[in-house]
This record gives sequence, structure tokens and C-alpha cells, in this order.
Amino acid sequence: MVNEYLPFASTILNVKKHTDIEYTFRMPYDGTVKPGQFFEVSIPKFGEAPISVSGIGDGYVELAIRRVGKVTNEIFERYEGDTLFMRGPYGSGFDLELYKGRELIIIAGGTGVSPVRGVIDYFSRHRDEVSDMTLIAGFKSPDDLLFREDFDRWAGVMNLILTVDSAPEDYCGHTGLVTNYIPQLAIRDMDNAAAIVVGPPAMMRFSVNGLKGRGLRDDQIWVSYERKMCCGIGKCGHCKMDDTYICLDGPVFLLHQRPPADGLGGSHHGYQYQETEKERVPCHKKAGHHRLAYPRPRGTFRCPISVRHSEHCRDLRRRYGPHHGPPGLRDSRYRL
Repeated sequence: MVNEYLPFASTILNVKKHTDIEYTFRMPYDGTVKPGQFFEVSIPKFGEAPISVSGIGDGYVELAIRRVGKVTNEIFERYEGDTLFMRGPYGSGFDLELYKGRELIIIAGGTGVSPVRGVIDYFSRHRDEVSDMTLIAGFKSPDDLLFREDFDRWAGVMNLILTVDSAPEDYCGHTGLVTNYIPQLAIRDMDNAAAIVVGPPAMMRFSVNGLKGRGLRDDQIWVSYERKMCCGIGKCGHCKMDDTYICLDGPVFLLHQRPPADGLGGSHHGYQYQETEKERVPCHKKAGHHRLAYPRPRGTFRCPISVRHSEHCRDLRRRYGPHHGPPGLRDSRYRL
């Protein structure tokens, strides 16, 4: 019987630097893989991290990795000829057949360009397979741009809007959030349009709202989640949202098939983001410690908090519903 947890050794073929904290590692791989899938990359004694596939070639895959923690810090100490351990690929990925013949719109922010890069690259080389193509990509600053050579090549074969949140006064490109450019989209055939949105939760939420405001339906918009996926095979429950395992059923979803409690958000620094809820309720890890968090719908991320707090949250949900709370929830009378 095959052990799905067992990684295989892989020798680094090439390392390409984008920024001080973002490199692309080219790794040998001969199996079938789709854009949007991910590998678990590991180093013994340090752990493993889920990394989206950012490029697919003949006998190799590319993984764009950001240096953000213990595992990725150690990965960045490896260079061409060194060994990493991998298992996968996991997840649903993007099915290119679903976009052929359609008017394709791709909106990506920051490292969200990585999982969708394979889609962009394929249709940039097979431009006749889509009726029209627009890419809106956003980064924090000109120094944070990834895949610069690719953007130069893509600009000649599609409608490209490359924007940065802030830039020096002498910067000649687009500035502002990606959502600023959604009203300017020239969508010729609304019924034949398809959109892909990948990036930080807030950017995805407002981009989806902007696309829906232009007339796109939920069954025309695909999203991809970037969540902490540990096992990759639906056993640990780390990425579970309601009854959905992101590592198995996703990370790519049609908008109307996504987990209902996601709010196009997720867990981040102990907060549970909900699109419809602006208030936050007290969340205690231990006596004397106060923290604020959104109400947690059943089946989503659970902090290691006390039974007493869990009962308190359940009582709030029974009284006010899974996404709502009374005015003044921050008042001291609601604290445990």
C-alpha cells in the first residue's frame, strides 16, 4: 500500500530571485500537475509547508516561495543541487478546458499571481483559444513585483493592467488597488465571460463584489484559497471550513460552490473574518486575557480556547444567529 504521507527527495534544478524574500525554485517532476495545485515541501527536523505550483514545464515544476517562517527560512538556505523533500500534487487546480473559447478575466494580487501563473502562461501561448483575455495584477510597490520577464511578455498578447499600491513620484505605471480597474473592464459578452480571482482575502472579497457588480454570476467566477494545509489529504482537519476540506475539494472553487461560511476570508492572527459581520465578540484563551474575534461558524477554525468560552460562543449563536450579534458586543458586560 502506498503511504500518501511519504515525501520523495527532489534536487533543486534552479533558483531564481524575485525579491529579498521571494524566490522561485525549479524542481524535477514528471507526473501530471495542474495550475493551482500545491505540493507539501519539507526539510527533516524543520517541518513542511504547502507551496502552490507557479510554473509547469517538461519534467519540472516551479514553486514560488516567500520567506515567512521556520520552514521557508531553511528552504532559502538551499541552492541549486541541494535536496528538498516533496509530496503531492494536491488539490483541484484550474481546469483549462473550462476557459477555452471564453472571455477570460484574471485578477491576482501579490503572491496570488503564483497559483494562476500557469493559466496565464498557457493562454498567452495559445491566445487563439480564448476570445479575449484581461489580466489585472497588483503588488504593494514596484520593488515587490514577481515574474517581471513574464509580465513583459504577457503585455504583448493580452490586455494587461499591472498596478502597485504605492510608488515613487517618477513611477510611470499604474497605481492603486486592483479593484479600481474593475469598472474599466471592457466586457464584450457578459454571458461568455469567466473570471479568476486569487490573492489576499480582502482583495478577493472586494474584487468578487466588483465583478458581480459588473454583471458576472457566481457560476462565472473562480476563486482560489490560500490556507494553511498540513496533511494535504483531508485527515488533519486544519483546512476544514464547514463540511469542506480545502485541500481536497479546493483550493480552487467556483464561487457558488465555495464553503458557505468563508466570507472569502479565513483565519488570520486569531481573528475569524465574516463578510456580513462588522462587530466582533470577546474571545478568551485564558482568564485575564482579552482578545476579539468574529463569531466562529460551526466546522471552521477553532482556537485552543476554554470550554467555558466555547459555551459562551454557542449561546451567542443561538441567540443572534451564526453571523450576527447585538449592538455593543464590545461592552464589558459581555466579557467572561
